[in-house]
Amino acid sequence: KVQRKMSSWDIQDLMVSAPAYQQMAILLCDDTRVVKVFLDVVKPEDVDAVAKAVVDISEVMGRGLQVVQALTLAEFEKNVSVNTIFRLQSLASRSISHYVRKVGAIYLSTIFGDLLPMLLKNELSESLEIDPTKLTKFDDVNKVVEANRQKLANVTQIIFDRITSPEMVQVF
Repeated sequence: KVQRKMSSWDIQDLMVSAPAYQQMAILLCDDTRVVKVFLDVVKPEDVDAVAKAVVDISEVMGRGLQVVQALTLAEFEKNVSVNTIFRLQSLASRSISHYVRKVGAIYLSTIFGDLLPMLLKNELSESLEIDPTKLTKFDDVNKVVEANRQKLANVTQIIFDRITSPEMVQVF
């Protein structure tokens, strides 16, 4: 049995070139009952691979969040005890993990891609240490702590402004 990892681009190319796969993807994304059936039929050793495939396919179709939500809801409906929800390597928990990693990487890259190098080059070339016990080489430790606290507040504000900017909120 040979398995090859497929990227989202591979899946998108496959769906474009093979209409049957596109129909399957549409069914998978449009009817959450189809996804919910997977919860009961996927073998434990296949959960991770199926979760990744479901997330990749649904993301290509622009329905990743809806499919992960459907799996999550099905997991809640299936479990009778709150102590067992997301405790095992279930299809829902693995799908959430893959989705968060996939979307999170894009989000972090969009938010911080150009910001972090700039901050590291400019702001962070100077110390932002605010723990007085680590600044013993300075004569006026309190003055250094206060200056670093202000620099740290400025850097934090830049990051916060980027995260909450209308452009970023609208995209995500």
